[in-house]
Amino acid sequence: RGYTQVPQLCSSHQIKLREEKFSLWNDQGRGRHKSLLIGINYYGQKGELAGCVNDVRMMQRFLESQGFSGDEQHMRILTDDPNGYGQGHPTTGNITAGMDWLVEGAQPG
Repeated sequence: RGYTQVPQLCSSHQIKLREEKFSLWNDQGRGRHKSLLIGINYYGQKGELAGCVNDVRMMQRFLESQGFSGDEQHMRILTDDPNGYGQGHPTTGNITAGMDWLVEGAQPG
């Protein structure tokens, strides 16, 4: 569709990207890596958005380019894309189940 917006990175502390190499990998991490990506454009509704599903596609590509697995054991995608992109629609039940999956088996460290 020709979107040019770049996915944004948020952090609780300042990241000086020009001064230090940025990586999503935790060097001391020994656990599993999971991601839950949700994109809702509200197609056909008042206040329809343009780009949320595309942001999910871009984030999926970025995570995979950083070495994260895109299989369903490691990444879940929920969108309201009419073409069926993702593993399901972002309903309250699916989002709640996705959050439960995301923290399932989480351990400190």
